[in-house]
Amino acid sequence: MKSLNKLLMGTFFIATFVLGKNLSGNKYENQMFNNINDEIEETYYDNRNPNSNNNRDYTDTLLYDLNWIESDLMNPGDVMVTAFQMEASGILKGVNVPVYDWGDTEGELTVSIHNLSYPYGSDGVMYDQSLVNSSGWLAGYDDDGTGAINLEGEIWNSDAGTCGGGTMIGNATDPLGSEYAEDGGPAGVPSMGLVWPDGFTAYTLNPTNNPGIVGGGGDNWRSLEPYGSEPEVSLGDWIGVVVQNTGTGSVQFQYSDGGNESDPWKSITFYGTDCQGIGGETGWYIQSYIFNYQLAIELSAPLGSVDEYAIPEQFSLYQNYPNPFNPVTTLRYDLPEDAMVNVTIYDMMGRVVKTMINSQQNAGFKSVQWDATNNEGQTVAAGLYLYTIGAGEFRQTKKMVLLK
Repeated sequence: MKSLNKLLMGTFFIATFVLGKNLSGNKYENQMFNNINDEIEETYYDNRNPNSNNNRDYTDTLLYDLNWIESDLMNPGDVMVTAFQMEASGILKGVNVPVYDWGDTEGELTVSIHNLSYPYGSDGVMYDQSLVNSSGWLAGYDDDGTGAINLEGEIWNSDAGTCGGGTMIGNATDPLGSEYAEDGGPAGVPSMGLVWPDGFTAYTLNPTNNPGIVGGGGDNWRSLEPYGSEPEVSLGDWIGVVVQNTGTGSVQFQYSDGGNESDPWKSITFYGTDCQGIGGETGWYIQSYIFNYQLAIELSAPLGSVDEYAIPEQFSLYQNYPNPFNPVTTLRYDLPEDAMVNVTIYDMMGRVVKTMINSQQNAGFKSVQWDATNNEGQTVAAGLYLYTIGAGEFRQTKKMVLLK
């Protein structure tokens, strides 16, 4: 069988923060959050609502509030990813991977969290969002040049598929990230873009301790701390919950059609069995389906509020949000001291498009909005742009994509 495999309100996706319910029972081990100090703790549940989220008091759960249906099949060697773009900085605290049905096998799932390069290609431009499902092939590593696609390696595929399923998207790159984890990560966990677990032990689920909804189970919240550090994430980052089938049998998950979450698509899947991807090839595909994975985050500040007297510890330039955008986006930067500040937007030829800031500014958390116009007030063309900041000795540049 081939599968077609919201922090906040955003311009191109909606994530909903849901206040959950107090649920009780005494059958299966699970991780949840208590209502007193918002910490993950051991608890138990019986026949938990399959679409429940958690019992947290605070509005800080990343999830897609969609009509979940069952079920999408994940075969051994496959990897399913649900991606969230951050609208604020924070610290990741927990992860939840509900399973619909383990089937009749001794299954195992390995879960990790990555700072994704997806949805951007190796040129920094977002993948064409018309290329999805059978046409959305990103391939994988092909170190020996034989066309055998692998999840990890050193050399990304550069050829057409060997299974007759089509041509790889241009400028495709590893969607899991652009840099290898400093310490490599636990055995069996993809290292590219890995931010958790960064300890020595991989986090795995199994049908005994984490039964599926069909077996009377439900959510599988797990705090991150026992498996390493709680990673810090920044506004604009794309963070992925990565679930790998490391067992011997197929596992089923809840899913939903991307629908209004399709700009860009929020899921990618790696098909590990030769020629069994939805377009006929092995490797990564952009997906129109979203999987019901969730993250808990401790936000660095209440949404929409900044302490006007707080001073940042270091100079920083953040990824614009939203990105891609049409027609307005926000550029954020931090000044730990008073400085002469210049924020300028350039095209890819290095020509000045618009000077946003060129003045002395006091220390603090700063932001400025760009409305896709140049210094003459004319609307600029869609495409890739650079924005750079100069403040004292600090210099930094980032890319952003304007859509039309």
